[in-house]
Amino acid sequence: MARTKQLSIITSETPAAPCTINHTAPAVVFSTGGFSGNFYHDITDILIPLYVTSHRFHGDVKFLVSDFNAKFVAKYRPVLARLSGSDVINLDGDNGVHCFREVHVVWVAAHTSPYVGPPLTTLVGCGPPSRCWMGCLPGAPGFAPGMVAGELHGLINNKEFGIDTTKPPPGISMNGFRQFLRSSFSLSRNRVARNRGRRKPRLLIQLRKGSRELVNSGEVISMSKRLGFKVIVAGSEDTKNLTSFSAAVNSVDALLGVHGAGLSNMVFLPDGAAVVQIIPWGGLKWACRFSFGDPAAGMGLKYFEYEIKEEESSLIEQYPRNHSVFTNPAEIHKQGWNMLWYVFLEKQRVKVDLRRLRAVLAEVLRWIQTGEEKNLHFMIQ
Repeated sequence: MARTKQLSIITSETPAAPCTINHTAPAVVFSTGGFSGNFYHDITDILIPLYVTSHRFHGDVKFLVSDFNAKFVAKYRPVLARLSGSDVINLDGDNGVHCFREVHVVWVAAHTSPYVGPPLTTLVGCGPPSRCWMGCLPGAPGFAPGMVAGELHGLINNKEFGIDTTKPPPGISMNGFRQFLRSSFSLSRNRVARNRGRRKPRLLIQLRKGSRELVNSGEVISMSKRLGFKVIVAGSEDTKNLTSFSAAVNSVDALLGVHGAGLSNMVFLPDGAAVVQIIPWGGLKWACRFSFGDPAAGMGLKYFEYEIKEEESSLIEQYPRNHSVFTNPAEIHKQGWNMLWYVFLEKQRVKVDLRRLRAVLAEVLRWIQTGEEKNLHFMIQ
């Protein structure tokens, strides 16, 4: 919350300031603060809730952005332009009084998103740089406890890196969101074609520098090629241009990487593609599955994972083997998120066992070529 501004809905007996602009289109308010800039959070905290809230207006909607981040707006311009036919309004830099008859506020129930402060009532008075939101329609289910008719619409993103199809609005799904992204970035591949050996499947290996770095990446690349993949390698520089990188991801059949935001690029994969998550040491399996394994299945992708052993972690160079880092990682978890992040995510690098990883990639190859798999569940331990 510290990274986003609080938006307060206030009442006043003082007449509202005169409107400098009257809008007939509804408004959607969202923040580009929080953890924006991290691709995982860009997708799950902002773009998915924005899609769920805005798609039904068919472009006839105004976006009001708090904590305005020009880089975010530029990076995702193709997405924003398909959702709204108007330029975004920068709440931090516009001193006019904008009046709307319908407003939707996008935020996430979890960690970082903007929120609407008390009292939750219809705004009847405001002045620059505030905005007058007048005569709003009843709030959507789930907005907040005690919500009453005649107030703002609100939408909570009710599923991490996904869309809960059992919750309103109806007719929304991750498959629809992924197709929307393909249209936004002009991506041509909708589905992986099973080729049974007629061409080499394409594997994109996403590499990190520093934390959770794959230190024997060269050997992994060579092994993958010998196994039968055409390998494409992507570093952090390659991901900066989202238009070109989304096309690169859409062109491959499988994505491999150590746990991190880069795996979020799975949203651009064609249906039926494979995602391979390398899970660092530290009792992180269930958290990593929650972040990427469960969402992959909801996107029509096949999920594989490779959980490293302590010998494959750089932590063996930093802690004795009898330390709780190895004997009882849950003890580190109990010290809170900051300690867990520092020890197991920030300080750790990975050197995978090539033989063990090869067994996983052989199953990925089999899946891509035939759509079949052995009864190995989806991981090698």
